[in-house]
Amino acid sequence: MSKRSIQDSSLGEESETSEKIAKLSENETDSDDDDDNSSQLEKCVSHGRIGRAQLRVKEYILDWNENSDSEDDCVDDYGDYCYKDSDDENDDDSKDKNVAGVDRSIPYPQELFTFKQLETLQVKSCPHPAVPSDIGSLTTLRELEFSNCRYLVLPSSISNLRNLLKLKLDRCPHSTLPSEIGSLTALKELEFEDCKFLQVPSSIGNLRNLLKLTFYSCDIGTLPPEIGKLHNLETLDINGSVGYLPPEIGEMQNLKELSISTFYDLVSLPTEIGKLVNLEEVRITYCGRFSSLPPEIGSLKKLRKLYIDHCSHLASLPTSIGKLSNLEELCIHLRSIPPEIGGMQKLKRLSIADLESIPAEIGKLDNLKELSIYESDQLCSIPSEIGDLQELKELSIRKCNNLSSLPAGIGKLNNLESLEINDCQTIDHLPGEIGGMQKLKELRIEYCNQLATLPIGIGKLDNLEKLCIIACPLICIPAEIGDLQKLKCLYLAKCSNLASLPAEIGKLDTVENLDLSGLTHLRSIPAEICGMQKLKKLVITDCSNLVSLPASIGKLSNLETLSRDGIEVKIDK
Repeated sequence: MSKRSIQDSSLGEESETSEKIAKLSENETDSDDDDDNSSQLEKCVSHGRIGRAQLRVKEYILDWNENSDSEDDCVDDYGDYCYKDSDDENDDDSKDKNVAGVDRSIPYPQELFTFKQLETLQVKSCPHPAVPSDIGSLTTLRELEFSNCRYLVLPSSISNLRNLLKLKLDRCPHSTLPSEIGSLTALKELEFEDCKFLQVPSSIGNLRNLLKLTFYSCDIGTLPPEIGKLHNLETLDINGSVGYLPPEIGEMQNLKELSISTFYDLVSLPTEIGKLVNLEEVRITYCGRFSSLPPEIGSLKKLRKLYIDHCSHLASLPTSIGKLSNLEELCIHLRSIPPEIGGMQKLKRLSIADLESIPAEIGKLDNLKELSIYESDQLCSIPSEIGDLQELKELSIRKCNNLSSLPAGIGKLNNLESLEINDCQTIDHLPGEIGGMQKLKELRIEYCNQLATLPIGIGKLDNLEKLCIIACPLICIPAEIGDLQKLKCLYLAKCSNLASLPAEIGKLDTVENLDLSGLTHLRSIPAEICGMQKLKKLVITDCSNLVSLPASIGKLSNLETLSRDGIEVKIDK
């Protein structure tokens, strides 16, 4: 056990500190209302046995960890009150001392239980399972945390902590919770993290003021049905192994957030979930056997966010999903979406994966602003009704390897600002109607191994500012690219089949960054490049067939950086 002490440099030398503590301790009973004295007492660090003075310490940390942080880190992180005996410097046994004068042979220092205004207590790496019953005397405690304490046994006297607002157990496997935990009626947050073999007592249902209950990476066994009595609970977060969700969960009338993750035995949610009339967010992730949502989910009129991710057995959604009239975000992995999705009139963000088909009713989502379709190798087509999404601003299509084309209706997306097509191996062309996207600012097309040409309609994208074509087998760039009068960034990287650039590239007098890296078949750059008078950065690397640059490149008066063959040259003006 390492010896650790913390000194408050603002109090000066050790003797001066001791004198101040002594003086303040003497005055404590005579001037309880002295704000200055109180403030100094709270900040003092003891070099003597000041526990007898019942200092107004508000935070206290006990740490048995031999590899604890440095004293300075301890102060920075916790603003601590850590104590040691005044003769520790000459104590042969000082190596067995730790924060707060903790000795290996003494589980908890008795000074701890004399602090009458203690509000926060943290106990770390304690090798002694039993917490002394004296902890019940710390009636002013508001936050209590135990971390890395194996076989932790909380005493029944914990019931006396009637002012406790937060209780946390972190990495405390084999912990024993007394039934008296139900007496902590002021408790608002109860958190268990990485607590294996945790048994939750039925008295948890008595915590009538509890707002947040978290089980993170815990093996709970079962949740008692009394959990349904937590009528004021707003957040329930379960991550780990649980036997099942009791139907009584439907009695949590004020629950707003429900998160369930790595709950491997979860097959469905209880039908009683439909009674959670105030529920606003549901997250179900990494539940390998989860296969269905109950129809009652359609009763959740206040639900705004629904996330179901990496639940491989979930094949479809109930038709009642269309009744979620206030849903704003839907992120889900599944094979098909019911047509009733069109009823989600307030949906703003839709992210879907593993799809086999998309219903035409998707076009009824009048308020949709973001649509992401990804990792759907069985998806062969996108309905033309997608063009009816007049509020759509961002469209991303990624890793859809059986999707060979985009519908012509995409050109009707008048408010679209960003379009991304990434790693779609069979898309071989873009519709000419793409030019109808008059507000498009960014177009990214990457790793589409069959895309050999761009439509001439691309020149009609009057507001396009960024065009990225990366790792596509383009054989030519249409001359109409020169019509993009607001373009600032042009990336044509790793398009190894591209042998030439159109002379019209010189008309792009607003472009500031041009990247031609990895164009291994490029033989020349047109002299008209000198027309790009705002160009600041030009990258021409890994262009093995490009043997020279046009002399006109010297006319680029604003060029600041030229990268060629891995060498970046800064150009002085």
